[in-house]
Amino acid sequence: MKKLILLMCVVVGSQALAAQRVIQRGTNSAATGAATGGSFVKELTDAGFTDLSVDDLIAFKIHGVNGDYIRSLRKEGLDPTADQIIAMRIHGVTPEYAKDLKAAGFPDLTIDQLIAGRIHHVTPEDAAELKKTGLGDPTFDDLVAARIHGLSSEFVRDLKAAGIDGLTFDQAIAARIHHITPEFVQKAKDLGLKDLDFDKIIALKIHNVLD
Repeated sequence: MKKLILLMCVVVGSQALAAQRVIQRGTNSAATGAATGGSFVKELTDAGFTDLSVDDLIAFKIHGVNGDYIRSLRKEGLDPTADQIIAMRIHGVTPEYAKDLKAAGFPDLTIDQLIAGRIHHVTPEDAAELKKTGLGDPTFDDLVAARIHGLSSEFVRDLKAAGIDGLTFDQAIAARIHHITPEFVQKAKDLGLKDLDFDKIIALKIHNVLD
């Protein structure tokens, strides 16, 4: 009987020890999980974002904003807010994009300009292309406007070939907006209309005089 009681005590003791080990493992696992789960927040804190809301944290996680991305932007002289960096990530603004635009002659772009550039597919090559038009050195906002309205060097060359000289950048954009074509200019000339400067050509188009 004593042996049976002793055996039962050993079994109970072993079970208690096993249960204690399970509890300890659970505690350690929870602690490790908590530390791991907080690593994303710490990463952002270390990168300078120390006061993010829960909504910000969720948005950062969804859009892939991490410490490396933040630091790489700052290396290019950019210091975005939480809302700006989310917008940059959504529209694909990369440090390389900012660096390439700097090399193309646009060293002081704002974050909003970079975002607009990506939205409208402005590339560093666009600046060189527009310079070929003879309209002067375009600003970055000019590049955005050219993309929005579909202005190309070919279009400007065609208008000049049709006899429209001395075009400014704004006039070239206006020509695109109002669908002025070399054919339209030639039609006005064929009708014998005199003193056709750019403003008169635009007015003819707006008021459908040649239709």
